[in-house]
Amino acid sequence: MGQTFLPVFRSLLASQLVEKYGFSQVEVAMRLGITEAAVSQYLHEKRAKRHLQHQGLRRRVERMARRAALQISQNRISSDDAMKMACQLCAQMTA
Repeated sequence: MGQTFLPVFRSLLASQLVEKYGFSQVEVAMRLGITEAAVSQYLHEKRAKRHLQHQGLRRRVERMARRAALQISQNRISSDDAMKMACQLCAQMTA
């Protein structure tokens, strides 16, 4: 589950930060603790496709990515906190 879920979450999160909140790829990389190349690959769907087979899961991941992007853009949470949110959701789904 994590091998599919986390890359999709990161891809959606990076996309939200760039497209909705105007972050540069450099800023996203710094905020998420990943390389600029990884951000570029996420944005161009080379590293992770932004889809999950289960539609209910897809909606939950999208909501979480939107919420995390908003909170990161407002400096309310760190990237570590966003990843913890993702891990908690992943754990709930596999329990």
